Amino acid sequence: MGPIMLFIKRKPVIKVLMKEVHRLFIASAKIRSARNMIERIKGRKLDSVLIVTALAGIPVSLKDLASMNINAAMKDIEKTKAMLEKVRKRIEKDYPHLYISRVRLLLEDIITVLEKAANSKDNIDLMLELIDEASFILRDLISELANSRILV
Repeated sequence: MGPIMLFIKRKPVIKVLMKEVHRLFIASAKIRSARNMIERIKGRKLDSVLIVTALAGIPVSLKDLASMNINAAMKDIEKTKAMLEKVRKRIEKDYPHLYISRVRLLLEDIITVLEKAANSKDNIDLMLELIDEASFILRDLISELANSRILV
């Protein structure tokens, strides 16, 4: 049997999944940035960012900025989870021989890890660990699909 062309939104599935790896990397960077902001707040009585932004007419504290970064990362996680659900359904429907293989287990693992990450908003370190784990599993899924002769 020749190579299989699997498309999601008119793009090869492996390219779509690579984009999701990148999205998780960006989400991780946003969370790390928020963590750094929170660390800067600790031990200080005065928020210099709040003062500077208040002088400009829009008072925003470092805590607010950190919260905005975490919320943006959560949206990235949700988008990745939604795209993986689309990929899962498409493979299950159109390529059942792939879905019964290790591909199914990897997809389910990634989605589960991302759900845990989305639910751990209060624990930044755990969220980072889970995003890194999901990214690692996603790379494993990409190599598994490449080994299954899914064309890029």
